[in-house]
Amino acid sequence: MQSDELLRQRVEASQDNLVKARYYKTIGDINTAKKWAADEFNKRMNSGYYNSAVRIKREYELPIGVIRDSVERVFNQNKDKGQYEAAARMGKEYGLQESKFVELAIMAFNKYLTREQYQKAIEVEKEFNIPPIRLQEQVLESYKLNLSKERYEMAARIGIQYELPRKLIISAAEKAFKKNLASNRFEKAITLAEETKLNKEIIRKIAAEEFKIRYHKGLYDQANFIMDTFNIPVKMIKDAVIKVFNLHMSKRLYAEASVIAQEYKLKKKDTKSGALKAFDDLINRNDIENAEKIRKAFKISIREVRNTVAATFNKKMENEEFNEALLLKRGRRLPRKMTIRATRKTYRILKSAGYIKFADQLDEEYEITEDNFLKRKIKKFF
Repeated sequence: MQSDELLRQRVEASQDNLVKARYYKTIGDINTAKKWAADEFNKRMNSGYYNSAVRIKREYELPIGVIRDSVERVFNQNKDKGQYEAAARMGKEYGLQESKFVELAIMAFNKYLTREQYQKAIEVEKEFNIPPIRLQEQVLESYKLNLSKERYEMAARIGIQYELPRKLIISAAEKAFKKNLASNRFEKAITLAEETKLNKEIIRKIAAEEFKIRYHKGLYDQANFIMDTFNIPVKMIKDAVIKVFNLHMSKRLYAEASVIAQEYKLKKKDTKSGALKAFDDLINRNDIENAEKIRKAFKISIREVRNTVAATFNKKMENEEFNEALLLKRGRRLPRKMTIRATRKTYRILKSAGYIKFADQLDEEYEITEDNFLKRKIKKFF
């Protein structure tokens, strides 16, 4: 008994409130223990040691009535200092009016979102179970901010996380998908497309545009990888392929152009324009052999090239390139009606210049005068 009394006296003489609280708790005097615990709680709250104060409150199950004054004072101090998360957490811990601390939690969320501290914003939202509808105004601002900074994927994820209208989510997701493709981040592009449930046709359309960009740059392997990965039908990229085909033909890269035509199964209507221009170019350069190869390779009929050949023929006759003109006439079997005007003009010039023999040879070959024309007709008849 004497030792117990001595211990009690020593405890009473102590300046440590927790020593007293633990002593009275040990001997079963809970009310006195709570009194000393409350004194220490208030002391620590006033000094800013909130975590240790919480531990005391929980250990001694302090009722709000004995600590309310210090709790509300510190709660308001944190609020006034803009420390909304600390104030909200305090309100929740000590059972203050829910509307008060939830409102502060929303303010903390908005603060973090404005500062682009997204993880902290998410943590606050989850901890205080804030309804998404209460957050949408600030969320929308954050969405717009990320769009303006071209952080499209972040904007899309914010839209998903906080249930923004689907049209906003899709708008950001499309931009993010396009940006990821351009940066070769194919896995990220596919993952985001799946998460946002992008329409397959939209995916193909964006992928087709990226195909065209790379194809025009000559990055054929990359373009084909995109085509295969996103299952792009040829009809969506044919215009780009035809453009590159025609470009190769104009640069006289006929073998490369032929490979393109075969790889993408281009039809005659797709290659005709480029093939005709190439044919025209070769004919003008007297490369009849290669012109004929082009004509056959791209299934251009003789009838389809006759006007081109005739125009070149006339030009060569005017330039007195008679041998080249003759090769064209015979090789392409130009009819008399397509050669008569140019040859008749040349015939007259030769006649007037005294080149009678040469003029007669020209007449015989091209049936310029009526006599030769009739002779040839009669010869064919018999």
